[in-house]
Amino acid sequence: KRLVKPVRSNEWCQSQAISLEDMILQVIGRSTACPVEDLSEPTNGALLYNLAEYLQATRIIETGVARGESTRWFLISLKNRNGRLISTNIPRPDLWLDTGCLVTDELAEYWELIEQPDRQALPKALELMPQIDMCYYDSDKSYNGRMFAYPLLWNALRRGGIFVSDDIDDNFAFKDFCENNGLEPLIAKNGARFVGVIQK
Repeated sequence: KRLVKPVRSNEWCQSQAISLEDMILQVIGRSTACPVEDLSEPTNGALLYNLAEYLQATRIIETGVARGESTRWFLISLKNRNGRLISTNIPRPDLWLDTGCLVTDELAEYWELIEQPDRQALPKALELMPQIDMCYYDSDKSYNGRMFAYPLLWNALRRGGIFVSDDIDDNFAFKDFCENNGLEPLIAKNGARFVGVIQK
């Protein structure tokens, strides 16, 4: 009996991937607009900014901050509507001075940071913001970590809201979550990695 070699998660992503420009066009129905960033760079900043602007979002949760690149782009959009971003971040003593360093004092007015692992921080964030317009998952990259957080974020997302997960080629969590819930995602290649988007 011939054994079928299992498809790797990055191969599954590659088989469905489109460009970031096409992803934005499919979701918002028009070409992109971004105040600073060039979409040719391997970052999700312009994607996140455009999606937040399209939704006219005022309530966003993100997991994973690092230097605060995605955080900054969300806040640039949210400040136009006096919105609010709650970020969760796994504390790393070796990097604590760099956490959110790209967030200016002007933007920090619209930001709240919870520095704990997802299993503690995410329920706290959702207690503060029970319904959200958009979320961005970029923290615990393990299968179990994703499968813990994805349903919590999805259930809090309003109808028409947008769910974004980065580095979905790490494992099959994003694929399984979509298939288990009958969801049809968009997948884009960003540099050497993949980002997934689902609209509720």
